[in-house]
Parts: sequence; structure tokens; C-alpha cells
Amino acid sequence: MNGPALLVVGAVVLIGLAVIVYRSLKGPKLPAPNPFDAVSPSRPPAFPDSVGEPVAAVASTAADSDSEQSDQQEEDAEPEEDMTIAAYVAQAEEQEKDGDFDQAIDSISEAIALAQVEFGGDSVDVAQLLIRQGQLFQLRDYQEAADEIDCAEYLQGFAILQQRYGGESEELLPVLKLLISWYYQTGDQQKAETLIRRSQNIVDAVSDAKRLLAERADGSAYAPTLKVSPFKVPFTSSDSTAVQSCKEGDEAFAAGEYDDAVSAFESAIESVQTEVGRGAPELAQLFHRLGRVLQVKDADERDEEGALYTDPADNFQIALSLLVKTHGYDAVVLVPLLLDLAAFEDQRGEHYKAEGYLRRLAEIERNARNKQ
Repeated sequence: MNGPALLVVGAVVLIGLAVIVYRSLKGPKLPAPNPFDAVSPSRPPAFPDSVGEPVAAVASTAADSDSEQSDQQEEDAEPEEDMTIAAYVAQAEEQEKDGDFDQAIDSISEAIALAQVEFGGDSVDVAQLLIRQGQLFQLRDYQEAADEIDCAEYLQGFAILQQRYGGESEELLPVLKLLISWYYQTGDQQKAETLIRRSQNIVDAVSDAKRLLAERADGSAYAPTLKVSPFKVPFTSSDSTAVQSCKEGDEAFAAGEYDDAVSAFESAIESVQTEVGRGAPELAQLFHRLGRVLQVKDADERDEEGALYTDPADNFQIALSLLVKTHGYDAVVLVPLLLDLAAFEDQRGEHYKAEGYLRRLAEIERNARNKQ
């Protein structure tokens, strides 16, 4: 091998050795890394949906919708607000306008049930609702046969009002007119005519009472409280202690010693209630006496609104209920007590109540004259 050839071979060998040495120093060759392997996403990628909105936004909207539906379900689950008497009556009026009398009758039934709980079964409110229900029955059953209908609601309401105001009270006239209409509708003319006569008697009694009120308009009907006289009717009872206490009370009243009179009458009441009974008839006289002395004793006493205290009327009312229980609603023995009640109520400005007591008084006097 000549000289140039040896030089070429030597150069190639040197280059190969250099490559071998370089690779040994660098280490083995590794595969190229995947760039996505170095990425650890902190949240799912938001790929676009079919309308171009991110999935995360859709998920948020769905969550809001679920929340709204949950809130709506909670609201729907809440109980409805309780209906009031007025609400049931208003509902019945709307149902009546629509010609749905059965539903209107049911609504009034609900109002009656509430009124019985709130005001009592024998209250005027219940009576008025019963009468209203009777009107609905009358409208619904207008074409029905007479033997298939009745007027129970009218009669129940009428009984309550009669118990409250008396058998000849002006407050009975509206329901009497409805009953008359009902009986004419069902062909019971005899009952209708009977009620017409009764209505006329009430009108006459009211007229007499108004005349009496006009005749005494100068004040003679209502004597000043300081001129109220003590009882002149002697008190009798099987309880001797009460008789003695009442006698002392009458003497103290006549002498103007009103505090002593009040104490004596209260002692007599307590004694009778203990020895005879809380429903003893003679208690009526004692409560009447106590009412009279309080009417004089507290003549100048007023409440915060400037009205007279009701203590006299309260005791008069107890006496009235006892007398009615013993003697009946139309007994002449009620007249002095009714006059005292009318006088006191008129004096304290309750003129309507005063006129009512006078109407009742006039009715009793007229009935007594008719019996003679």
C-alpha cells in the first residue's frame, strides 16, 4: 500500500474512533418524549358543544335549573294559607254569580264551621251565615217540589236571633220576610200568613217603643243617676243571713252610704250562692240592687275613653238572665229592670241599646194589656 492510501485509511480509522468515544461519553439514545405526557390538566377540558357553548357553562345552567325546580317543589309543598270566614263568603258570592249553587253552599258551610268555633254556635254571626245559606238553598231549589225542600237554615238562624233579641224584636223582620217568601214558594200559604201577622205585630211594637221614646225625650224617661231610688220590694230568701245583709244594704243605700250598701249586697249574693245555689231565683233581686247602687256610687267614674263603666249594666244583665229563666221572656216583672237598663245605656251614649230595651218593655206592656 502506497503512502497516500495509508493516509486515507488512517484518517477514516481516527474518525470512527472519535465517534465511538463521543457516543460512549453521551450515553444510550432515548426515544423522543410525547409532549402531552408532560401536561396534567387541573380541570376537564371545555370542548365546544353543538351550539358553540362550553360544556362547563351548560353544566352550570343545568345545575341552576335543578336548583330552581327544587325551590319550586319546596314552595309547592308548603301548606296553603288558611281561609277566613270573609274569604269563604267572598268565594260563595263568586260561585253564586257563576250559578254554581252547590259549591256556594259548601263554601258557606265552611264559613259556618269557622264562625261556630270563633264566635260560638249561638252567635249572631252564625245566624247570619245560616240565613245566607238558606237563601242559596232557596235559589237552587226554586224549581223543586215543595215536599222535597225545607227551610232548616232559615229556622235555625231565626231561633238564634230570637234567643238573642227576643220574640218581637225588629232584628227578626229580615228573616221573617225570607221565611214568608219560602212558604209562599212551597205553597204553604197558612204558615206564610201566620208570619205576616207576626211581622206586623213586631212593626207595631217597634212603633210603640219609638213613640214612648219620643214622649220621654225631655229626659223624664231617664232619671239622673243620683235620683235612682233604692228597692222598695222586700227581699225574701230561705237564707236568713242574706236577708239580713240585704236589709242592711237597703238601709245604707237610702242613707247615701253607697260603699256600705255595695259591701252588704255583695255579702248577700255570696251567702245565697253558697247556701242556696248559684242559680237561685232570689239572686236576681240582689244583682239588680247591686247594679242600682253602683249606678249611683260610680256616676262620675269614667274609663280611658270617657265612657261610664259598665258595672251597673253587667249586674243588671245577670239579674235579667235570672228573671227570664224563672219567669219567662215576656214577664211583667222584667219591666223595672228593663227601664233601668235603658236609662243606664242611654246615659252612657248607647242609644241603640237603650231603644232596644224600651222596645222590649213596650212589647211586654202591650202583651199584658191584651191579656186583660
